[in-house]
Amino acid sequence: MYINKEMTNAEIFAVAIALKDNFNDESLQMPAKASFCLAKNNALFLDLAQEIEKTRNAVFAKYGTLNEEQTGYNFTPDVIDIANKELDDLFNITQEVKIYLIDLDDLKDIKLSPQQMSILMVMINDNE
Repeated sequence: MYINKEMTNAEIFAVAIALKDNFNDESLQMPAKASFCLAKNNALFLDLAQEIEKTRNAVFAKYGTLNEEQTGYNFTPDVIDIANKELDDLFNITQEVKIYLIDLDDLKDIKLSPQQMSILMVMINDNE
């Protein structure tokens, strides 16, 4: 089962990073259904975050110059507000996200940290 949820690009980006940082442990054993839903959601959020990141990098390249170490961009004072406005607009865009739902019962025997549980809240089916 899935739901379509309106999310901002900022929310999508945050979930993608949180999933990547907190669910790379192959030893986390979940029931097949929950594992499948988590994998689908992880792939979806990663794809969406990559699209957002491409646009973010395009804004950086448009208004900034790559620093000598090529690790970031420098902005002149006359364009910093314009660049920030475009980035704010990008991260405030809302889009509908198809989220596969995990039944809360499927997680009852799983040892999750509070942070992991918090991340999963967006995909937990609470209509049981």
